[in-house]
Parts: sequence; structure tokens; C-alpha cells
Amino acid sequence: MVRMNLGRAVGFSSFVASLALALAPALAALAALGCDKDAPKSEPGPAASAPKAAESAPPAPEPPRKLQLALDDTAVFVGGERVETSGADPKAKIALAFGDKSIEGETLVLNAARDAKMPKVTSLFSVVIGKKVKALEVHTPKRDRSEGVLTFVLSQKPADCSAVGFISKESAITAWPASGATAERFARGMAGPDLTRGSEGIRKRVLACDAPAWFLGADESVTWGLVFDLALAVSQVDDAGAIPAGKSLTLLTKTPVSGRKIEVE
Repeated sequence: MVRMNLGRAVGFSSFVASLALALAPALAALAALGCDKDAPKSEPGPAASAPKAAESAPPAPEPPRKLQLALDDTAVFVGGERVETSGADPKAKIALAFGDKSIEGETLVLNAARDAKMPKVTSLFSVVIGKKVKALEVHTPKRDRSEGVLTFVLSQKPADCSAVGFISKESAITAWPASGATAERFARGMAGPDLTRGSEGIRKRVLACDAPAWFLGADESVTWGLVFDLALAVSQVDDAGAIPAGKSLTLLTKTPVSGRKIEVE
């Protein structure tokens, strides 16, 4: 009996072993399938040729600031550089300070002190005319010390009837047409009533001529503040009317002779 049981046991063991061998490939396949199913999917990496994120663009450069001009009784200032105008050929000294700056066609700002004498003013105007600047926006204190602003257009050509205003070395205000004629003398002095009469006389001539510009000059001994006062007074409205907006003001850089034909640059 014992041998018989052992034989059956051995036979059964062999059967189990054979069955295990037969099922092993199927079990292995199932195990592999389960692993693939449970394994996390890997995300695709960035392509080697993908471009890098664009860097932030640099800020746009600030526009260049306009050249600032100034003058007083001691010197002319070009872009903050002090230019001594005493001695010979002040225009050459001022022109040197401008260098090769490109300012053609621009309207520049000029801060002009009242006590500056006319030669400094006309020298600076002459240089910027040579640089083909379009106009100068001039800031000067009024008599009451509030700020006054006038725009002087450069390189204007006069018509025969263009009005000319002038302050002589005696501070007398005169006016005549640009082509030349007997000058009309309105006042002697620049006090309030004299300034009013002189400015009214010039304004009437300006309004009587259909020309794009009128002209203003002064003797070399006259200070800029008086010229500025006269220009402001002429620009005001009175019974004769207001000067049209399209009629510009031009400063004479060459001192005229009252009643004679004017010269312009």
C-alpha cells in the first residue's frame, strides 16, 4: 500500500510540474501585459530643435533732446557749454560750439536774459541761420517778470512793403517799409505811453502789407529786453486789429539804417 501511495504521489507531482511548464509562457505574457498597463506613460521631451523662449525686448531708446540755447550779458550757452563772446569774431566762437550738430529745419528754444546786448543776440541768430534752423522760440522775462514767449522765424525774405520796426540808440521807435522810404518816428523813449504809440504805428504798417513777415531790429547799444517788449506790444490786439497768425516775425541780424532798404541773411 505504501509503495502504491508513493507512486501516486510521484505521478501527481510529475503532472503538476508538467502543467506548470505548459502554463509558464501564458503566465509570463499576462504578467508582462499587466506591467505595461500599470507603468506610467512618459511625456515626450522637448524637441532638440525647438527655439528658446524669446527674451524680453529691450526698452525703446528715448528720443534725442533738442539742443538748448541761452544767453545773458556775459556769454552765450550752447547745449550747456559756455561760449565767451568778448573779443574778435564772436560768431566763429559760437559756431565752434555747435560743431557738427544736425539741427537743420528744427525750432530751437532760446532763453534770453533782458540785459543781453544786441550783438550777442544777433551773433547767435546769425549762426543758427547758417545752420538752417527753422525758427527760435525765445523765452524772456517781461517787464513784470512773468515769462514771455515769442517765435522768430529765420531766413524770411521781405516784400517791398514789409513793415520794419527799429529802436535807435536814443531809444526812439521808428518804422518804414523794407524797400526803403522816409522813416516814421513815433516816440523817444521806451516808457509805457511811448511804447504804446510806437507799437501801434508798427502794427498798422504790418496790417497794411500783404506779406508773410515783418522785421524788427535795434542799435547795438540796445538791450534785448527792450526789443522783446516792443515785439510783444506789436503782437497785441488793438483797434486796428490783430496780426494774422500766419504772419511771422523775423529779427534783423544786420543793423539797419532808418528809412533805408534792409539787408537780411
